[in-house]
Amino acid sequence: MARIQIREVSHPERYLGARAVEAHHVANALSKLPRVYSPREQILNTAFGMAFDHIISEWNREILKGKNPSVEYLSSLFMGAFIDSAKEGLIQYVLRHKRDPRETVITQEEYETYFHKGKKMLKAFQQTPAFGKPRPDVRVVLVNEKYGFVARGDFIDPERKVLYEVKTTTHHHSYPRAYWQVLMYLLAYPEVESAAIVYFESVGDTYRPQLRVITRDELDEYAVEKIRKKVVELAEKRGKFISPSTLASWKILEIPSLPDIPT
Repeated sequence: MARIQIREVSHPERYLGARAVEAHHVANALSKLPRVYSPREQILNTAFGMAFDHIISEWNREILKGKNPSVEYLSSLFMGAFIDSAKEGLIQYVLRHKRDPRETVITQEEYETYFHKGKKMLKAFQQTPAFGKPRPDVRVVLVNEKYGFVARGDFIDPERKVLYEVKTTTHHHSYPRAYWQVLMYLLAYPEVESAAIVYFESVGDTYRPQLRVITRDELDEYAVEKIRKKVVELAEKRGKFISPSTLASWKILEIPSLPDIPT
């Protein structure tokens, strides 16, 4: 099977006025996972994931500078980021649904649960191949002249040509969404040979990191066409215009036209 050929746009100014949507929004729409958490749990879990992503990015950045802050110190930073994000989400939910304002308060039980989970997961992250790796640059992949998606993987290993996407939920909950997400990243980063989903499974009182590798062979024309159609559908509704500064500073790529494929 021939590889999908992705090429960098030589005259990005031609696409001024095109609209793009975030890759994770497209992946969410393609996976259509059932809702398994209450609204409050969903808000707290989302805040946890955002805080964890922020802290491990800062951690890797410090490691690349020759430093290595302690897990205890990082845990305290993590909880600050988690509380800020969780409170913002809870306040928006209470206002939108006219709920009791007391629901914006994070309970002591919730605080302790997410603190201990975060600390254990930070320790587990040290055991993954994504630990100490840099973040890749942000890219835009155009699926036609009008629409595209914005992509930025979590970490990249330039020497091994592997991109890493770190998830804080289990394989069962992470994989369907993450699978489409990393396929889109393989479009955005044609220089890598594979992408690995890093997730964590609870084992006793610890978390054990797991890896699921997606090779470029899985990025066939059928998958690319599904991505293309979903990008167009979402970008038409809520895509943001690509600014001149984005066109000038980010790498812009395009997918060549494909024959019509039944989906």
